[in-house]
Amino acid sequence: NIMKEIIDNSLSAKGSIKGTVTASDGRTTLKDISVAAYIFDLKHSRWDKIDEVTTDNNGNYTISNLADGYYQVLFEDNSGKYSGIYYYHKSDFQIADNIHIKNGQTVSDINVSLFLSGSIKGKVTESDGTTPCGYINVECRGIDKSYNTYRRATDEHGNYKFNTLSQGKYRIEFTDMLQGYAPLFYNNQTDKESADIIEVTAGDTVSGIDASLV
Repeated sequence: NIMKEIIDNSLSAKGSIKGTVTASDGRTTLKDISVAAYIFDLKHSRWDKIDEVTTDNNGNYTISNLADGYYQVLFEDNSGKYSGIYYYHKSDFQIADNIHIKNGQTVSDINVSLFLSGSIKGKVTESDGTTPCGYINVECRGIDKSYNTYRRATDEHGNYKFNTLSQGKYRIEFTDMLQGYAPLFYNNQTDKESADIIEVTAGDTVSGIDASLV
């Protein structure tokens, strides 16, 4: 019955996931990095977040009391200095490595190295190249190792910036739902196949990714 199942589950052995987070050199340990565990929900065919911890002063973490199942682990730096990744060094949950816990075991050495974040910034103006366009939707789409899409809106001065980007290649699209400007890809292209590819390097900012809308 249901009560027996609850008691059996409460008495069953619980597993854990543990490891160390370092900087890209593989030696410098990183503290206060958020580490979140997601378990696969077979019933709803989705990944559900079930616990989150932070690394200690030595970069170590342990996520305990985990039931048997398949897990993914996401590492994020809330300060924005380092780019977030899934285990094992994957930028998206769709390609992340699964971690299998069975019989209440502890899975050790789930270690990762984080890279410094990159960024992209620019300005959107009207066709005169001077008058700023505020509140324009800007999409940054990863095309290298990840298909993540990041979204921002320009401020009242037409400026935008994407922070905490992983090293890789991106396309930028500018769209407007309110003021009647035509969609545009960087660099002055009307379709994504023709759009310029922007390469982001860890720790660097790519500036001047501007657009003039018509």
